[in-house]
Amino acid sequence: MSCSKLKKSTAKILRSLGIHKASLNLVLVGDEKIRMLNRRFLKHDRVTDVITWGEYRGGLQGDIVISLDTTQRQAAHYGNPFFYELCFYVCHGILHILGWDDSRAAGRRRMWRKQEEILKSFLFK
Repeated sequence: MSCSKLKKSTAKILRSLGIHKASLNLVLVGDEKIRMLNRRFLKHDRVTDVITWGEYRGGLQGDIVISLDTTQRQAAHYGNPFFYELCFYVCHGILHILGWDDSRAAGRRRMWRKQEEILKSFLFK
């Protein structure tokens, strides 16, 4: 995986959502670091795939923290290439900044469908 490839894919995700102005930090960490961030900022003691902070006001601004350990496990579990799974989490984080909610099953299904639709439009054609 290259930073350049991830940056280009992130730009494609943003464009597919109609976002042309963005300042986004992608932070790639391991499970222990994301667990520590969850404890410190979200008050829950568990590993998650992605944590997002941000806002959309005339442009997208935010931070997306992704666990590479979880990305690897989930890619193997779902039979996806690692890079596809990583972009899935980038897209997931962006949707969260835009206000999408996956705390309930219906919202989670809707969000996953949108992520897959976006990624399949430019990855692995």
